[in-house]
Amino acid sequence: YIYRKKRHILTYCVECGILISGVVKMIPRFNEIEDSIEAAENIFRSAPLHWHTDYEIELTITGSVRHIVNGQVYMTSPGFVSIMTPCDFHQYVDSGCESLLKKTYFTDGYISPEIKHLILTMRTARCTKLDKTNFERVSSLFDELIAVQHEGSEIGRLTKKNLAERICLLIVENCLSAAERLNEDKSSTGSAEYDGTSLLNTVLTYISEHFTEKITLDQVAQVVHLSPNYLSHLFSRSLGTTFSQYVKLKRVGYASVLLLTTDHPIDEVAYMAGFSSTSFFNSSFKAQYKLSPFAYRARYRV
Repeated sequence: YIYRKKRHILTYCVECGILISGVVKMIPRFNEIEDSIEAAENIFRSAPLHWHTDYEIELTITGSVRHIVNGQVYMTSPGFVSIMTPCDFHQYVDSGCESLLKKTYFTDGYISPEIKHLILTMRTARCTKLDKTNFERVSSLFDELIAVQHEGSEIGRLTKKNLAERICLLIVENCLSAAERLNEDKSSTGSAEYDGTSLLNTVLTYISEHFTEKITLDQVAQVVHLSPNYLSHLFSRSLGTTFSQYVKLKRVGYASVLLLTTDHPIDEVAYMAGFSSTSFFNSSFKAQYKLSPFAYRARYRV
């Protein structure tokens, strides 16, 4: 959610660790008041644990890397594909190999509300290995998207939206088919893992939609029919962090976007991001960014 002319400055700083320190990084890309989409081929070897404020789709073309999504480890290979939503944390762990990926990033204005709802409410992992036919289909759609991504006309915008939605639907269809096959053949151990992934997706989606409101562990546990103790264990086991820390990171990340893209006063930004007091917001923000909100806005806003 950063203006494109600003995004290059901010992305560079994130990559060299100046803007954000700590375990989890929020990497913003687009201006929150504009619908945007980008697509490219990139070589990846590793990337720190992070999350985005937009949607991201990655298709492995060659090579293999260790991809960790919400605590679940996947070894990618050609045809492996994933959809990352604003709910998801992920990272690439250096396993001594490089991987060529086709990637696209887009705000939710580039997919219909129905497709967005379908993605966010999937009761399975949003990662799967495509068969040869679907691999070629998705790869071809990526090539088309890369070719037209800079088209600024209304026809160009609609073409990009159509391509993004077709890619999403193909991946969702394959994820659901893979989950059905797993559900038919799984062992008791596989069942527990599948249910854990399903529950975590539901919880992260709920938090993503409500983190700016007053939200507690007990409240979320009640929504998904879990005990607070089990939900707390699920967070620690899958994400390596606590429920309260995860919510605070979402709020701080959103606040950093507001600081760079709006003129709202600091206390109003704190309230809009879900903090109950300006003092707690200031201390939380400084702990993550090593700068006060005022200093952060002054230094990085272009």
